[in-house]
Amino acid sequence: MRVRAIVSHFDEQWDTGLIVHDGEFGQYVNTPKQPERVGEWKNLQRGDVIEIEGRTVRGGFAPNIEPASVRKVGRAPLPTPKIIPFTSMLTGRHDCDYVEVNGVIQRAWFASDPTNRTLFADVAYEEGVLRATFWDYKPDDLAHLIDARVQLRGNVGHGSDPLLAREGLAWNSDQQRHSPLPCIRRPLEFCVMLPQTATPRDLAARYES
Repeated sequence: MRVRAIVSHFDEQWDTGLIVHDGEFGQYVNTPKQPERVGEWKNLQRGDVIEIEGRTVRGGFAPNIEPASVRKVGRAPLPTPKIIPFTSMLTGRHDCDYVEVNGVIQRAWFASDPTNRTLFADVAYEEGVLRATFWDYKPDDLAHLIDARVQLRGNVGHGSDPLLAREGLAWNSDQQRHSPLPCIRRPLEFCVMLPQTATPRDLAARYES
């Protein structure tokens, strides 16, 4: 098979977690066991237009792509985000979709493993809670996020344990596992729409590390 699509998610620190978007749907691409043999894998960035040759393999909600070669062909804007109801996210049908979420951060904390440089946040969205993971953050962001109203744009996923999943993504290695808690992987666009209103004492009581 051959696919041409835009890179909407890629962990540039670990060279894993590739999600591409063809303009309509998102697609997860398995991390190759030997990335150096599939072309330009380690040089990928969000917004790259790439051409993937490979085969489909079984995934958790839909087939994944097992890449044999990856080639950059240009750059393009990220896709227009979808607005998806929380209940629809629970079904798994929108796994890997690029979405926009407006909600309130209920709690935030850093990964317990210092080598996994990730900030997690639980975001109240409609009648449920989403979990967002961040790699691009500053240490003092933790104190500013709780109770803030935010807008997030990123890819949807599900994880058996988002706290322990490698790179903070919604998969453990290359196997997808369902969880009732949807995740927003590394929001590409993050905007604080309304700053927190809680007092420092309130925030201190809510910190979880």
